[in-house]
Amino acid sequence: MGYTLRLSVKVQAEAPIQGLDAEPSIVVDGITVTVKKDWPWLIFVAQGFESEDAAEDFVKKLKLALYSLALKYHIAFRSAFSKNKVHYLDRQLDPSNRHDGRADADGYCIYPNDKKISFWILNPGRGSGSTGWSFAEEALRSGLVAEPPAIDDKTATAIELYLETFHEASNRARFLTLIMALEIMAPRPKRHDALIAALGGFREKLEFMKQGATEVERREVQGVLSQIGFSEEQSINLRIQQLIRDEAPLEQDAREALARKMKKAYDIRSKIMHHGGNEEVMNVFDDVLTAVKLVLSARLGLSSPI
Repeated sequence: MGYTLRLSVKVQAEAPIQGLDAEPSIVVDGITVTVKKDWPWLIFVAQGFESEDAAEDFVKKLKLALYSLALKYHIAFRSAFSKNKVHYLDRQLDPSNRHDGRADADGYCIYPNDKKISFWILNPGRGSGSTGWSFAEEALRSGLVAEPPAIDDKTATAIELYLETFHEASNRARFLTLIMALEIMAPRPKRHDALIAALGGFREKLEFMKQGATEVERREVQGVLSQIGFSEEQSINLRIQQLIRDEAPLEQDAREALARKMKKAYDIRSKIMHHGGNEEVMNVFDDVLTAVKLVLSARLGLSSPI
């Protein structure tokens, strides 16, 4: 019988990929993936599955293909990648009905090849990047042929933040969202042993101060104790720089140069958080965007987006 997998996402641009009128296809390992449009929906119809489980497993490849497209060409989308139930109709009760069932357009569903399914369409979104099919095909194919990696919670959150930047109304908001993506992916190394020992001694003194203190005093001391835990780790600025040094797929000199740029970017972030608007954002915005794209691409096993 065979099964069909249909996955659709709501894109932000009005028509982010040109050349989809002919509904082009990509064939990967015997699976034919047809790319369609019903803007603001970008639709993938994959066929060639012998079982529902095989179709379900292929969803990971489609997600990776979409991440590749977003990282390379800024084609933003929103989707929870939820699996939708197909509501099958009784055509014997209504022979005039041309469809066998209905399903929500947002997300994905799996159904037998011989069934005709209609999909509920919701409202359009806003715009972001765009590209032609020849470029989009390359980005999608790189995701479809790659082995989907295990995506940890921090990387998954960083992907969501990256995609959300295209929904923000200002460059400052986009900049701060990208910085958040770097923050959550950054490593958390401890400071050197001598400093950790000194902080430990300070912690013991603070714990002693809590004895016989008033409730207000205990809360204040507890607040300082909480800060000690963060003080045992490197600053977030240093951690982001280390993230670039560890994971950005660049030559050593270029990697080091980008890491140094992250220091300036985070300094600007701190100024914004403490004092409000900052005219320097656009001087570092592209560097931060590049850093996020490089690290995410590397973690997803995709080719460099730059």
